Amino acid sequence: SSRRRHTRYWRDWSSDVCSSDLEQETREYEARAKDAENRAEMADSANDKKNLNATAEKFWRWADQANAALRKARGDLRR
Repeated sequence: SSRRRHTRYWRDWSSDVCSSDLEQETREYEARAKDAENRAEMADSANDKKNLNATAEKFWRWADQANAALRKARGDLRR
């Protein structure tokens, strides 16, 4: 198979991770962050808003880290 062996999570990233998996991981984290932001806007209590915004920030950080791993994987694949 032309696909490389890969791990499930970007946090387990190694040179064996398939870049298409990292692309999907990034998109999933971005979608979850946007969903949390939307839910925070509609939340009734200040505490719910705070918690949902914190969740969104976490997902945005994870998306950034997965995207950084993706850029590294693509750079490694070009060599």
